[in-house]
Amino acid sequence: MDSRLRTACEERLALLNLPHRFGTGQLCDAVAAWCGKPLIPRPLDTTGFVDAPSGVSIETDEAFFLFYERGTSRLHRLHILAHGISHVLCGQIGSLPWEDGLVPAPRLQPEFGACISGRTRYATADERGAEMMATLIRQRIYRGRQFPTWRPTVTEDCWERRSLTLLDPLWQDLTRVLPHIALDAGADDELDFLLHRKVIEINDGILALRPHRSRAVQHAAAEAVAARQLAGTAEGDAIIEAAILAAALHAAHSESKPDFDPAPPAPGTRDRAGDLRTETTWLRQVSDAYTTDPIVHSVRLMAAIHAPAGK
Repeated sequence: MDSRLRTACEERLALLNLPHRFGTGQLCDAVAAWCGKPLIPRPLDTTGFVDAPSGVSIETDEAFFLFYERGTSRLHRLHILAHGISHVLCGQIGSLPWEDGLVPAPRLQPEFGACISGRTRYATADERGAEMMATLIRQRIYRGRQFPTWRPTVTEDCWERRSLTLLDPLWQDLTRVLPHIALDAGADDELDFLLHRKVIEINDGILALRPHRSRAVQHAAAEAVAARQLAGTAEGDAIIEAAILAAALHAAHSESKPDFDPAPPAPGTRDRAGDLRTETTWLRQVSDAYTTDPIVHSVRLMAAIHAPAGK
């Protein structure tokens, strides 16, 4: 990615004069004061929609309504919200066509003159800019927790490098099948920035695969996990999630019909702490199972055997 985009985002973010340590609430208040309208976050449920945006930003005469997908991890929800805030800060709302039923707010129908943007893919400069801004916002929030200054320690540096390596197999397969989830970060060498991008893109991939999450695969994997006495453990949950993702990736690649009664998110998805380390730790377990576990390998083989001819 052009370094000029990052510089432009950093300069615009600096206009808010945020303190070194701030949270999402303070950010919303600062942007509201800057643009003269309140920012109102709202959860969004896109279950049953294919290729739905994970976030929707709507501007009316009175306020900005920022809808974020509720069926994902806390870290992912906060990032989606930051993306919507970034659209407001950059004055870029208005590119998404209306889809009835997507946003649960009848009074915000198009005839009221609402401007709408959605977080779907990064094909436009507006979306790339908002996603870059959101990543910088979340990076600053993480670093602000290391008050008063942030400096990476040797231990943190090693952990982040190791995490990037361990997440790579799952990330590679997700972005190969779903290339639209990847934001070109260019030659950025800040490990926390790169790790955040990889974690967000994996979460985006998991969400995009939701129409292909098979309950049959979930049940079969759960039985196999129970046979190994891993039921109810983090390791067992990661194996089941990895098996679901392996089958879902194959279904998406094969252009199979979506399942409108998909398997639910992994246990604890919505309740995990919203920090980068917690989310990374979970995804490391999933990626490890995805790469090495025999249950996942069996699911992958079965998916290949039952694939439609020519796929």
